[in-house]
Amino acid sequence: MGTKAGAKLYVAEELQDDTDLNQAGFEALTWVLVKDVGTFPEYGRNEATATYDAFSGIVKGKGSNNAGDGDFIMAYDPTDAGQVQMRSHGAQRRNVCFKIEHADATGTANGDKTATMDYLRGVLSGPRSPSGGTSDFEREAYSFGNNQHLRVLPATISI
Repeated sequence: MGTKAGAKLYVAEELQDDTDLNQAGFEALTWVLVKDVGTFPEYGRNEATATYDAFSGIVKGKGSNNAGDGDFIMAYDPTDAGQVQMRSHGAQRRNVCFKIEHADATGTANGDKTATMDYLRGVLSGPRSPSGGTSDFEREAYSFGNNQHLRVLPATISI
């Protein structure tokens, strides 16, 4: 178990429609590294709990799924290609895709390294400028409403 230190955020150049992507669909996108990211939004399965008061007792089930919400926050860099891409996408009304590459790379049988990848697809708005004091970095924040999350775990090796 490790920390998020060393994780990398990538934004897709292409905007997306409202259709879920599979792993191949995410991997086919053109990815741009976003530098100096310090905060990721929450993501993952979070189903609402539906309840019904029946005469036999309370019945519970899973309702709609919210794949997560929150902010991407980064130290402002006006020339970073990934941040420029995010500024452009933040003004759009279509879905944006992100890839988070975790710093847990493991070796494979052929010597390649693979890491856990989280793929996200949702709506992005921003940037906003978080407030701060004289010793704070200039930052940009983007609100993200996640519509889809796909986690791809690293390949494991049997020896």
